[in-house]
Amino acid sequence: CLQKDNSIDWPRILSLIRHYLSPPEAKQDAVQNSKEKILFPTIWAPTYAPNVTYIVYGPAGKTFQNSFPSKEYSSYLEYYATKYCVDVDPLGEMFSARRMFDFPQSFSCLLNLSDS
Repeated sequence: CLQKDNSIDWPRILSLIRHYLSPPEAKQDAVQNSKEKILFPTIWAPTYAPNVTYIVYGPAGKTFQNSFPSKEYSSYLEYYATKYCVDVDPLGEMFSARRMFDFPQSFSCLLNLSDS
C-alpha cells in the first residue's frame, strides 16, 4: 500500500486491517452496500474460510455462472455450492485474487488500531 510518492499509506493499511478483523456480518454489509468505495488491491477473507486470506486486485470480468476451468464442475456456481455449501448469486461479480499465506492472525496486537 504505497502512495504516489512511494511512501507507505498507513491510513489505508490500518483501514484494511480493521476491515480484516471485523465480524463476518460487517464485512458482508460493507461489500454489498458500498461496492463503489472498494479500493483495489484490498485484503479479503471469505466468510466460509475466515482463516484464508487473499489479495483482491479488482473485477475479473466473470460471474458465478461462467464455466469452471476444470471439468470437475460445470460452473463457479456449482463449485461454491459443492465445495463450500455456499449459495451465490449466479450473476454476482467475481474478482481477481491471489491467496496470501501466513498472514498473521495476531497482527492487531502489534498496532494500536484506535489511533486513527
